Parts: sequence; C-alpha cells; structure tokens
Amino acid sequence: MFQQIIRLFAILVIGLSSGSALAARAVPVGEPIQRTVIQPSNGARTAAQVRDAIVNGGRHLGWQVRSEEPGKLRLAIQVRAHTVVVDVAYQAAGYSVAYADSTEMNYRGEGAAAQIHPNYHKWVNNLCNQIDRNLPV
Repeated sequence: MFQQIIRLFAILVIGLSSGSALAARAVPVGEPIQRTVIQPSNGARTAAQVRDAIVNGGRHLGWQVRSEEPGKLRLAIQVRAHTVVVDVAYQAAGYSVAYADSTEMNYRGEGAAAQIHPNYHKWVNNLCNQIDRNLPV
C-alpha cells in the first residue's frame, strides 16, 4: 500500500513538472511580420506577382491556402498534430504575416501578452524566406 502511494506521488510530480516544462517553452507571439518587396530593375512588381510568390512559396513548404480575398490570403500548415493558421496581407510593395489561429501550439493569452510554442516563429520565418525566394528578380 505504501509503495503504491509513493508510486502515485512520483507519477503526479513527474506529470506536473512536464506540464511546467511545456509552459516554459512558450514565447511571445509578437507583432505581425512586415516585409517590403524589393522592386525589380526591369519595372514595377505587381500585387499578382506577390500573391503568386506567397502561394508558391507556401506550397513548397507544405502551407495550404484556406481562403482568399483581394489582397489577403489565409494559409495553414499542419505538422503532426500541430496546426498554425496565418493571415497574409499583400500588395505590390510588400506583405505582412499575422497569427490567426493554431492547435496544439500552447497558445495562451491575448494581444501583446499572447504566448505560443517557439516553432511558430520558425515556421513563419521559413514561410517568409520562401516567399522572398519566389519573387521574380
């Protein structure tokens, strides 16, 4: 009986410490990422070219277009049980990527105090870099 109580106590302590470890891995969501698009030397870039770079760059990394309206795309990526959804507003001069939703990413809080798993920033930065690579020069 005493050993069962000790074992139960040990499981409880380990469970609580793992939850704290997961909570400690949260980082601020931060402000939307703003990217200015460098104009090509042979003329002006169009909003359609920026849109195509967003779609193709995202697709290359596994992001899917969930919805679209003029000047705005909603993209989502699923990695195992984790999902991140972002809104990408764009125009000929640039684009911005803002958090929209997520599952299994330890998201909590509101506004400037919102926290999320650090992989969110990794995935969004990879998306932005791939978009930039897909812009014609």
